[in-house]
Amino acid sequence: MPSPLLVIVGGSDKHLELQSLARELCARVKGVICYGEVGNRVFRALAEERDTNAQPLIAWDKPFAKAVERALSMAAPGDHVLLSPAFASFDQFKSFEERGDTFSRLAKAWGERGERR
Repeated sequence: MPSPLLVIVGGSDKHLELQSLARELCARVKGVICYGEVGNRVFRALAEERDTNAQPLIAWDKPFAKAVERALSMAAPGDHVLLSPAFASFDQFKSFEERGDTFSRLAKAWGERGERR
């Protein structure tokens, strides 16, 4: 993916080890917006990792729509926002397709409101 990149990550908590994910995100992205059932765990893992690595912006919003809105508002001209949940969608959606469709709809609505930078 082109840089700079803001990543939205979250979903159902499957109690996986998160330090490797946090390390890679801290090394490669401008910002991470965590959401959902696993959001707080990912946020804490990122906060621990960024003490010894790059300093990405991190935020946590439990509802998916709020996380998307925060990511879009954090993006500067030339930034890319990527939905890369890394976790199952079942905490807030019936399927990954529904989550992807919701992301597309929210991003399109944001742009139509003229809020895209």
